[in-house]
Parts: sequence; C-alpha cells; structure tokens
Amino acid sequence: MDYSSLRTAADIINAFPKCQNAGEQIDLFEALATSDGPPVEAFVEILRNIKLEAVVALTSQAFGKITDVDTRERLKQSDDLLAILSEQAKSGQTELIRWSAATTIVNLGFDFIAVSQHLTVEPKNIADRIIQSKLKRLEDKNLLSNNDFDEYLNFWIYGNLNELKSQTASMSYGQDSKYEELITKIFSDLVVRAIKDVNHGLERAESMENSALTVDENELFELAACQEAMKQINNQVINRDDLIETQVHCLQSKNRNIRNIAAHNLSEIDVSLLGKFNNYYQPDLLTAISLIKEEFNANNDSKLYYNGKSYKNLKFIANNLITLLSTLGRNRVKDDCNNFLNGLRNEITKRKNMCENKYKQIQNMKSTLDRKIDEIEAINTSVYTKVISKNNFQNVPYINIEENEEYNSILDDYLNFLRDELSRLRREVNKFYEEQLSPIERNIKNREKFIKELESSQTIFLIVSYMIAFFIIAIANNNPVGIQIFGTIVLGYIFSIISKMLIKIAGNITNEFQSNKYSERNSINDQKNKILNLLSI
Repeated sequence: MDYSSLRTAADIINAFPKCQNAGEQIDLFEALATSDGPPVEAFVEILRNIKLEAVVALTSQAFGKITDVDTRERLKQSDDLLAILSEQAKSGQTELIRWSAATTIVNLGFDFIAVSQHLTVEPKNIADRIIQSKLKRLEDKNLLSNNDFDEYLNFWIYGNLNELKSQTASMSYGQDSKYEELITKIFSDLVVRAIKDVNHGLERAESMENSALTVDENELFELAACQEAMKQINNQVINRDDLIETQVHCLQSKNRNIRNIAAHNLSEIDVSLLGKFNNYYQPDLLTAISLIKEEFNANNDSKLYYNGKSYKNLKFIANNLITLLSTLGRNRVKDDCNNFLNGLRNEITKRKNMCENKYKQIQNMKSTLDRKIDEIEAINTSVYTKVISKNNFQNVPYINIEENEEYNSILDDYLNFLRDELSRLRREVNKFYEEQLSPIERNIKNREKFIKELESSQTIFLIVSYMIAFFIIAIANNNPVGIQIFGTIVLGYIFSIISKMLIKIAGNITNEFQSNKYSERNSINDQKNKILNLLSI
C-alpha cells in the first residue's frame, strides 16, 4: 500500500479496512507516523470523531511514534492534543484506548505541570495498572471462554504485546495450553508483523549467544511464529522470505520439539525457495535440517535410533554435526547437539571396539585350534596324517569396520565354516578309529563266546570223565562190580579234576588275552575321545 498518499482522516479511515489483518493495520499507522510529514491534523480529527476501538487506539499510539523532531516538539506544546489524550486516558471506552492514550502522553514527554492539570493520576500509572490487570487475568482458567475475551485479545493485538512476551518468557512449550492458544490467536491476527518481530528477537539471541535475553527466546512466541509462518507459506503468499526465515531461526530453538517442528516444516517447503538461506548453516541448510531431526530422534529413543544406523552413517552424521556446531549461536541447541555428538562418538567407539574385540576373539580361537592340531599330531601321527592334515582351515579374514561394517556377518560365516569343518573332521576321526577298533571288538566278542562255551561244557566234561573211567576199569580187569564201581568213581574224580584244571588254564589264558584287548580298546577310545575333544571351539 502507498501510504504517502494518505493525508486526510477520510483517506486513513478508508485505507484501514483494506488492510488484510491487524498487523497491516498497525503497519499503516506506524508508516504514517514515521513519514517525513506525518498527517497530524488527520490524526487529531480521527481522535475527535471516530469511535472504532482499533482506529482510536492506533491513532493515539501514532502520535508517540512520530519520529520527526520538529513535529514531536510542536506536539509536546499542544494543550489541545494533551486534553484529547487525557480525556481518552481517563474515560476511553475500552482499556486499550485508555492505555494507548496514557502511553502516548508518556512517550511524547508532555510537561508534568500541564499533564497534572488534566489528570489526577500520572499517565504512567494509568498504563501500568491496565497492563497489570491484563496480566492478572492470565490466571483465569476460563479466560478463553469469557464473554469479553475478544476485547481482551484486542488489547494484546493492538497494545503492548512486548509486555505479554516478557511475562511468558520463562514458560515452556507444552506447559499451559491456554497461553499457547492465546498467543496463537494473536499471531493469527498480526501475521507477518508478529513473525518479523520474533525473527528479530531470535536473530539477536543467536548473535548474543551466552548473553541472549530470555524474552528473545520466548518459546511460546517462537512456536506461534513458526506455526503461523508455515500456515502462510501453505497459503501461497507472494513474499515468503520472512516466513521461511522464521523456520530457519527456529532450528536453533531452545526447545527440542520446536526445532523438530521447524525442521519438518522446512522439509515440506520447495527446495528452490530455500536457496537464499542455504549458507545460513554449515555445511548447508538441508544438512542442518537433517541433523536437527537426527538429534530429536536420538533423544526420543536412543536405543532404537542407534540400532537403525550403520557405522558409516554415524560417522557421517558426527562429522557434519561438528561442522554445524560452529555455526550455531544459541546455547541450548549447542548443548543438545554437543550431547548428541558425544552419544555418536560413544556409539562409534563402542562399535569399533566390538569389531576389534570380536576379531581378536576369533583370532585367539583360531590360534588355540592350531595348537590343538599340533597336539593331535603328537597324540597320533597316523590320524594326523590321514585325517587332520587334510583339513580345509583358512586364516581369519581381515576385518576393518572403517572399510566393511558387515564384520559380524563375515566373522559369523567364518565361525560357521570352522564349526562345519571341525564337524567333518570329527566324523573322519570316528571313522578312522572305527576301522582300528573293529578287529579288536571282533576278537573280544569271539573270546567272550569261547569262555561262555567253556563254562557251559564243565558238566559234560564231568560226565564224560566218569564214563571214560568206567570204561577203562571195565576192560582192565574182571573184578567184582563193587570194586569196578569204586574204581570208576576214583578214576572219574581224577579225570574231572584234570578237566577242571585244563578248563581253568584255558580260561585264564583267554581272560588274560581278553584283558589285553579290553585295555587296548579303552586306550584307543581314550585317544579318540581326546582327539575329538580337541576338535572343538
């Protein structure tokens, strides 16, 4: 809008409804007040004839914002203007009108004696009381639903918004939704004007670093600016630079959630619109957006976050974060990013150590296996030559997480290969010893069978002995039957003793042979088991 053409009260009144929002209405009166030739007469006429709250309040404030020195000096001497402003300060229809008039009297610096002729209370006290009453009402839980809420809202929209900003400077996002809703409504009416004011405050905070003012980092105002700016961007407004700038500044918010909101907002904006801000952060804006999201996610669930990141990705993020930190100005975001960087470094070191430890563990395992193989050769050269020496063992593959972070998979595959090869060798060793044990087992079984047959034949040997004895006695002489029987008994007994002795001797010889075979079998089994035990990891 061309403000220079607005010279009369009618021009100004007609221009007022053409403003798209309260922010533009305030800009209209500020532009007129700060112009080279402010339309003072038009302002006076408005105060005398217009009743519309916003117009009257902004007109009163406009007098206090006039920058032309000569004009201000002339206004200070105007008793007519002082009378009008004093009347508004005393009896204005709304608190906004009364506050605006009282504040302007103070700002213009009217003579104290002149003021005391019009007001019974100092204008500063009038303004302060109104401000305090408005701040007091913030404690009302039903503030947003009160019948006069629109009037209350207008006071902050057209009045001293900085006072509300100071009052809520120490509040955190999410602490009280009533405050957030109130400030959101204010920004919805002021739009770009309020957004620009927040941008200036955030820019100051970034430049002042440790000395940043709490009011400049007001989270509730920052959030409202961030959300309203994105709403306007989505509405396809023509000039988006101020709106995008808000998102860029909010990447450094002291509140992690606001930073994340800004990062997501910027991600949804056409990249071609971000070029102007690409070098605001290093290495670049898009990387900064990504890193802010990464920090948020890592803080939200560190275990899930790190489990989903590769080693190379973690190093890449850490390196970019170091670069970003050098361009951050606000303390909280720097602290959060430094903590994130420490977390990344710890995770990187942990993974590197895990890789090295696993590599050393498997190397030691392979070295132990090599020593076991040498032990097997010392135990049985034949089994070593025929079986063990034909193994397919390979050296442990070289692993460096910097080059290949799939070390777990590679080393696990190697371990599985070792286990499979050892399993194959154990089968071959079993087969080797089965061939050695097979004839021994046959001999043992045959001897056991012989002993059983020998034991079962003793009764037969006894009967046969007596039969042989009877036969010998019978054919040897013709003695009476009694004598023959007696001789048969004696001779049969002698033969049975001899047969038992022979069986016992045979049994002892067999048992001794059997014992040797048992011993030989046990020795071979012990050797086999020892070798099988060595073929393990």
